Amino acid sequence: MLTINPGKPSFARGQDFVATVKFDAKAPVACRKFTANLVCVEKSNLQSLKLKDKEEVHVEKLYDLEQALAGDCKLAPGNYYVSIKIPANAPPSDYEFGKDGKIRVWTLYVKLDVPMAPDEQAQQEIKVQGIEDE
Repeated sequence: MLTINPGKPSFARGQDFVATVKFDAKAPVACRKFTANLVCVEKSNLQSLKLKDKEEVHVEKLYDLEQALAGDCKLAPGNYYVSIKIPANAPPSDYEFGKDGKIRVWTLYVKLDVPMAPDEQAQQEIKVQGIEDE
C-alpha cells in the first residue's frame, strides 16, 4: 500500500516540491518501475459555446513532471522521497472558473509497477501558490 505525505499544505512556484511516499508491505516486493508524476491539468469551461446545451469541459495536461524512485529491484517497505522542481512560470492551483473560464489542478501520482501482480497506486492533490499567496 502506498500513501503520500506532502509535508506542507502548499508549495511556491519555482521551488522544489518535496513529499514522502510510504510503501507499506510485509516483505520486499519485485519492482519493475516506481515513479512519481507531478501533473498540472487545466480544465476549460466551454459552456459559452453552448454545445448541445450541456456543460462542456476541455481538459489539457500542462505539465507532467516525472521522477523515478526505483527501478527493476526488490523494493523494501519504507519511506521514499519525491523532489520535483515546480517551474517558475507554472500556473497556480485555481479551483473556480474565473473570467478566463479555466481551472488548474496539480496532482501527484505515484505508481509501483509490480510484475505479474496488480500495480500499487496513490494520488494526492497538491496546492501550488499564486502571486497573491506568496
